[in-house]
Amino acid sequence: MESPSQSDPVITVISARYRAAWPELRPLPLKWASDPTWPFPLLQERRYEIEKTVIGIVRRLVIEYEEDGDAEVWLENQHMASQPDTCVPTICIYSSWSVDKQGLWETAVREIALELYHMCKDSDVAYDGIHIDMQSPELGQTIHYEPVTDSDLCDSWDDIRALVNQRLEAFTATRRSMVTIGLFQYGSRRGRNPITIYIAVDYSSDETGWLEVIADIKANIRHKQGWADVQVHIEHHAGTSYSFNMLPPTYDEGFRENKRFVGDYQQTVKPGDEFGAESYTHSDGSQISAGFGTLGCFVEIQRKSSPAWKRYALTSYHAVRPALPGFRLEIVGEKSRPTPPEPDSDCWNVDLKGYTPGHSANPLHFESPSRFNHNYTIWNDKDEITFMNRRLERLEAKFRTDGDRSDQESIDSLRARIQIAEDEVQKKIDFFNDGKQMLGTLFAASGYMRRVSVHQDDSVNEHKMRLDWALIDVVEHRQGPNCLPPRPAWKEKYDHSAAHPFLTFEELLEGTQSVDPDNSPVWKVGAANGPAIGTYHRNRIACAMVEDSHLRSEDHETSEYIYQPGNHYRRLTYCAKGDSGSIVFNKHGKVIGLYSTGIKIRMSLDNEEFGIVTPIEHIFQDIKDFLGDVTDIRVAID
Repeated sequence: MESPSQSDPVITVISARYRAAWPELRPLPLKWASDPTWPFPLLQERRYEIEKTVIGIVRRLVIEYEEDGDAEVWLENQHMASQPDTCVPTICIYSSWSVDKQGLWETAVREIALELYHMCKDSDVAYDGIHIDMQSPELGQTIHYEPVTDSDLCDSWDDIRALVNQRLEAFTATRRSMVTIGLFQYGSRRGRNPITIYIAVDYSSDETGWLEVIADIKANIRHKQGWADVQVHIEHHAGTSYSFNMLPPTYDEGFRENKRFVGDYQQTVKPGDEFGAESYTHSDGSQISAGFGTLGCFVEIQRKSSPAWKRYALTSYHAVRPALPGFRLEIVGEKSRPTPPEPDSDCWNVDLKGYTPGHSANPLHFESPSRFNHNYTIWNDKDEITFMNRRLERLEAKFRTDGDRSDQESIDSLRARIQIAEDEVQKKIDFFNDGKQMLGTLFAASGYMRRVSVHQDDSVNEHKMRLDWALIDVVEHRQGPNCLPPRPAWKEKYDHSAAHPFLTFEELLEGTQSVDPDNSPVWKVGAANGPAIGTYHRNRIACAMVEDSHLRSEDHETSEYIYQPGNHYRRLTYCAKGDSGSIVFNKHGKVIGLYSTGIKIRMSLDNEEFGIVTPIEHIFQDIKDFLGDVTDIRVAID
């Protein structure tokens, strides 16, 4: 490269752990665009010249992917996740990173930027319209994570977690940005990963300051608790599983997220069935169907004012929020997510104080199936009918031409299939037209701010857990039994019989059981994910939920129990959009907790999530405390 001249621009490289970039360090994950169209003809014409120039620079500086391996170099259109409008031509470089190489990386990025300047200065292309992003392979590897079993570490984890949070608040780069602090065996090798303190922060956190924060945390946990061989990892929060969508799902999304209802709609509902609020009014006046949640199970309540047992459906609070006037969603790229409700609206006030009988709020009714899944099912089925009709037209045209008898048999068979499909669609439409989908109304809900204080043995700290529950008053003729799935449902999901809860097949839920999580298997049935097995982690995480950011207070950070997909069987997603409100049960069919939401670890295997679960005894006690006149509560006896 020529020596820099006085006319050359000043190139300020932005450097962070595992990365160096210019002219900005965009938050991960970044996606390669499926459309290869370049914004400037120059890039199409000189793409390979640019890549060759970059390869020459990194080779000269002896920057390698691994030992004795060249760094990878690509020029691609790259955009932020789910935001294709943020697409920018980017020189992507992948090379092995260490703290010692940080200065060398900055030199490489600076030289590449100056080469771009000289290539573009006599054209109409702005050289800083092409980004440079140099990354270590660690940022793109598939991540495996498992529970930690070391008793000494587990016993002191609550205190360590509090210390880590304290150190995050001591640095500008991470202050007031914590989303999750967890303890996992974390890394790219299944079953052989180092014990790691995993930290997720929101996008207000400055990635360039993380190295200093990590060094400080390691020093503090070593000096104060003797944790010497534990790694620390920080990343931007990858996302949370909500139950809601604003935009219609694509065909693939609907199939993957189990939005198509197969078979006839059922008059009675049971644990694991889906439900949703009636369409709510969007800010532009349009009617929106806001996703679905899971009916956890039926519970029975005795009250002083009414000593007879009364049945309600238990689910999570955030699964019922779309029924509250003032609820809002916003579009972010190709996705949608909950946004703060209208100030002083019913949704805002219930978020803050909860909902009890006689509340002034006027929530919408609930439906099952949800209107969201119903609309997708009808669209999907009609699309398949259209496809079959087109095929029928081709077969009929072919038969008119050659008169092949086998074509006539195919025509008759296809006509019969079309008639069956049309009849099924009409039955589903009639189910809604006749009002049979109406499920019930909101009876009570926790809102977002209720907490329970718990103590861990030998811990000096008090830990607050989030309470996230709702009760739906289901119309009597739609109340079904608290029945768990039959054996075929589990066999279809998991080939390995060890994943099956044999004692629960087609059995009724057997009440509740208070369980100390010990990395043992647990099961749940979600509306989106169906039957699933997971591992109930012994160690709690610290978390701050994005959904209640409009109510930020001293109580916004909580410590929660979690579970993740089971490690020893076919690994499938355990936490899916729409599963919120599922009950978690043990091998005996006893309810041990209520699932509220899932949290993603970036680059995790199959994009899997771990789920937040609140012990059922805390849920039941809070229902009694909140309603005031409840004398007893139990899982419904059928």
